[in-house]
Amino acid sequence: MVWVGCGQPAEVRVEVYSAAAGLLHGSLDASVYTCDRHEAGATAAIHAAGLTPYRAGAPLHLSRTCGYVYRYPTATGGSR
Repeated sequence: MVWVGCGQPAEVRVEVYSAAAGLLHGSLDASVYTCDRHEAGATAAIHAAGLTPYRAGAPLHLSRTCGYVYRYPTATGGSR
C-alpha cells in the first residue's frame, strides 16, 4: 500500500486490516493517519491494495501527521 499525505496534523486514524482466518478484518496490519481532507484518499489507497479500512473512533492520543503509516510487526503473518 502506498499513501502519501500532506504533512498537516492528523485528525483521523484509519486501521488497515487484511483477511485472515476467513474474516476480512482478520489481521490488524497498520494504522494510517490522515487529516479530514485526505481521509477519502487514504481509504481509497487501502482498498486499492486489497485491504480493508476501518475508521477508528477513538481520539488520537499520539501526535502524527497526515501521511504517517505505522505497520505492525505482525502484519500479514509476520512473527512477533
